[in-house]
Amino acid sequence: MAKVWAIVLLLGALASGESLASETTGKIEPKIVGGYDTTIEQVSYQVSIRLTANERKSYGSGHLCGGVVISQRLVATAAHCCYITDKKKYRTAGEFVLVMGSTYLTSSTDRTLMYYLQQLITHENYNPEALTNDIALMFINGYIPWNWPTVTALALNSQLVATNTDCLISGWGLLQQSGTFSSNTLQAATVPIVSYATCRISYNSVPVSQVCAGYWTGGVDACQGDSGGPMSCNGMLAGIVSYGAGCAAPGYPGVYTNVSFYYDWIVQKNNSLNYTIYHNGGVRQGSNWSYLGILPLLGGIDACQGDSGGPLICDGRLAGIISWGVGCADPGYPGVYTNVSHFLKWIRRANASLDYSDYRQIPPLNPASRRSVSSSCLGIGVLALAMSLRL
Repeated sequence: MAKVWAIVLLLGALASGESLASETTGKIEPKIVGGYDTTIEQVSYQVSIRLTANERKSYGSGHLCGGVVISQRLVATAAHCCYITDKKKYRTAGEFVLVMGSTYLTSSTDRTLMYYLQQLITHENYNPEALTNDIALMFINGYIPWNWPTVTALALNSQLVATNTDCLISGWGLLQQSGTFSSNTLQAATVPIVSYATCRISYNSVPVSQVCAGYWTGGVDACQGDSGGPMSCNGMLAGIVSYGAGCAAPGYPGVYTNVSFYYDWIVQKNNSLNYTIYHNGGVRQGSNWSYLGILPLLGGIDACQGDSGGPLICDGRLAGIISWGVGCADPGYPGVYTNVSHFLKWIRRANASLDYSDYRQIPPLNPASRRSVSSSCLGIGVLALAMSLRL
């Protein structure tokens, strides 16, 4: 008699204390059960992929899937994390925000990084019914600093991993099958690679574009909210969490997208991307644009009134001049800076026109005049506050 099983995609708009969002999951739910608490330093390539609409409600409530950093601007995940099953369409790049460098789902630190997407690349042959070609790439709108202590890239595996090899999976998904709440603390677990012959006993058809891992007795697996997250084998990205029959159920190992099968596809897509131009918070950045948008965290850090005209230093050079913003440090509204690279020729021309040999020495202001200047600036500052300018 043929086995009857329910595919569980490993998705979920989850947060600690938040229930699985029905709009996101529908009848098919994308998928660490049996794992242990870990820290981001142990799996520094781990990413929390979130929906911006839900994230605005509370920090962490937008968590949808996992992801994995594979380059300074590229994150790999599962295609089903980007697909709305009941509407039969993909989400847009603007619907996502990526958070990395954090152990906890619902709180950030000064080592947390957050990026919006510039481009979403789903596999052109993704099949939502068969769950084949379940891979997508997210091109972020900024650069991850290579010396960042809590975020690093994971190298791609380019060949099949031997059966019984122990691999590491991680994520913030459900801690048990039929659970309601996700884990606030990052979880990790070790699972062995399962042979294709054994895995096909459970799932009938498992192409080489997929790979299975887990224990035949069950007990350890990825689950809802872990979809798109990494499976690291021998220190390289070997799999992307895709689906399974339940979570940690006996006789049903987890199924992962086989990264070695898509190695050439990933390299080709990466080579097609322009790393020199990027967007941030809706503001384009590059040598042909006059503004820079900076958003290192979900609000909380920014320039404000009185900082206008000050410097933005990147790699030891003046990259921006503080210009304006909506409020100060408001979530979703990065600060906007004048892009110095855009005005470099103008600065040089203006500098060349100046006579450096002719100058006048101005005597210092007396205390009374200083107080007068301060009073004048205060009036300007009040006007600027009303205009949301940083004067």
